[in-house]
Amino acid sequence: MTGLNLGDVLGPWASGTGPRYVQLAAAVRAAVERYDLAPGTRLPPERQIADSLGVSRTTVVAALDRLKQDGWLEARQGAGTWVAARGDALGVSPDGAVYSSYPVQRLLRSTREPAPALIDMASAAFPEPVGVAEALATLDLDLAAIGMGYLPYGHPDLRAAIASHLSARGLPTVPSQILITTGVAQAITLLAQLFLPNREPVVLENPTWTGTLDAITAHGSKIRSLPVDDQGARVDLVPDAIAKSQADLVLVTPDFHNPTGAQLTLSRRRRLAELAHDLQVPVVENIALAGLQLGDTPVLPPIASFSPDRWILTVGSFSKVVWAGLRIGWVRSSEPTIDRLARLKAVADNGTPVLSQLVVLGLLDRFDELAAGRRAHAEKSLATLMAALAERLPTWRPRPPVGGLSMWTQLPHGSAHEFARVALQHGVDLSPGPIFCADESHHDHVRLPFVAPPAVLVEAVDRLTAAWADYEREREAL
Repeated sequence: MTGLNLGDVLGPWASGTGPRYVQLAAAVRAAVERYDLAPGTRLPPERQIADSLGVSRTTVVAALDRLKQDGWLEARQGAGTWVAARGDALGVSPDGAVYSSYPVQRLLRSTREPAPALIDMASAAFPEPVGVAEALATLDLDLAAIGMGYLPYGHPDLRAAIASHLSARGLPTVPSQILITTGVAQAITLLAQLFLPNREPVVLENPTWTGTLDAITAHGSKIRSLPVDDQGARVDLVPDAIAKSQADLVLVTPDFHNPTGAQLTLSRRRRLAELAHDLQVPVVENIALAGLQLGDTPVLPPIASFSPDRWILTVGSFSKVVWAGLRIGWVRSSEPTIDRLARLKAVADNGTPVLSQLVVLGLLDRFDELAAGRRAHAEKSLATLMAALAERLPTWRPRPPVGGLSMWTQLPHGSAHEFARVALQHGVDLSPGPIFCADESHHDHVRLPFVAPPAVLVEAVDRLTAAWADYEREREAL
């Protein structure tokens, strides 16, 4: 395994009790037991581990020494520290270890070890569904039409409904241009398989949604970073990024970029469509957050509406407006491309679960109504969060979003990874900035979602205030 980042493998590891080196040793041992660190894996240098985890080198040295004494790690003369061979080894080589990231580890941990008292400020999705119960109550299950339920293209009625939904928003679409996927993450995975068969490089926004980063990293493609400002992705830098990396794909989030909340301007959308055509490089736009504009932010057409041909592919889902648990996403592209993606989809899972598709089908005619309700909630919660931060943490520098469900916030100093560790000890699960970046930059940023009720957000800021005070005392003591 090359380029190993122990912070990604361990996830939010420091939530136990006792000395920090003991907690770190326990987390590394657990990763070895799960085969996230396979026998024969070489660990990064001690200083690199300390930087990725936001701890002192002394803590790292003490943890590694403990693991060596217990036989979990071994030192090789002049060659660093390695995961030791195990008597119960399953034949897993370092190259065969399963890809894992900080968000993935957090998700797995929350499933294995639920913590009801923990305030989730890491997930930027509404925890409760809207409209799902009503849709289930009126579900029209035509078994004769569904057959075995193997529908790799997706349910034909849902494909038609999504095509109409996009056409009404300025992107003329027919059903044969739609493929139903199991969420946006699968859509991006399928697109990577199709357009990057030999793990060709890809241009990604920096920062970007962790789901995109995970899908592309797990695929094995090298990433060229594209900066994001308050007008969205720096489209003017795309030609240079492609030229220097020889990238075969570009991925952007035009509508309320996650995590910054920025909206790609109309002129940049038009220019990106022109560049895709001129450079003949496919551009994937993720519009999963469309419909969640805040205040008087205008609704802008998808990038694909400016494209005269097949170079813009649009992906979206209903996770942000309806409920992430439905796992319904889609791809809109040319019919030949959809046919090729459907072959990959058939191999992956034969088709997205039909019942979830039918629930979404029953909700699509209410999408605007449901999105309006979500916007009202988000605007109220955002106002509460900003007021609480201004009062309790005035040195923090939040960037008010124009849409979406999270706010990109700069800390006055220090390491976001290290602060996230302290916040977890105070009962708040937080996403540090580097997990959104292929180059692990934005080390002094955190993402603050505002999906929780206002009262919960006030409590979260109270806990973060106490955590920040403890964190600053730790820094002063070093």
